[in-house]
Amino acid sequence: MERNAVALLKDTVNDKDGVASEKYYGRQEYTAESTDWVQNAAGAAALAQAMRAAGVLPVPVIGDVEVLYDPRIQLGDVVRVVDSSGATLDTLAWVVGIRTGATPDGGVQQTLTLRAIKPVPDPADFELAPDAPSDPAPVTYATYASVTSTFATLAALTASGLTWGEIKESAHV
Repeated sequence: MERNAVALLKDTVNDKDGVASEKYYGRQEYTAESTDWVQNAAGAAALAQAMRAAGVLPVPVIGDVEVLYDPRIQLGDVVRVVDSSGATLDTLAWVVGIRTGATPDGGVQQTLTLRAIKPVPDPADFELAPDAPSDPAPVTYATYASVTSTFATLAALTASGLTWGEIKESAHV
């Protein structure tokens, strides 16, 4: 038996965020199968509103997050992401992908793909001016003539104890 469900969103014309998003990204339509989980129009409309609100402004997707295996985690669950060493995150995210596999030692590995619940704020250095590009001084290399004028013989060059790098970069010539 095939069932079709339609959820109409209210007042999409006066929603300035939604209109701006549609102008920038184009109209995005989502069609899902009707299931027993959504049993009435109010539930379908609430689900459609939540999905539209999630799609109006793009939010980061955090991929390949390895976690301890937990069979209770399902698509759509909300998890808290705390990273105090790298990106210094402390945010809530939806589980939008789950990969479960075996490890070489016989254990179970679970990798999640997460989507932040809300757009992240601008970074602290958002309006700072970038540094000007650096223009390093050119390095002049020693020529054969400059080496032979400084070290007349191979014995004199060997006795100096200099490395080829020091001689080549004109540090001692």
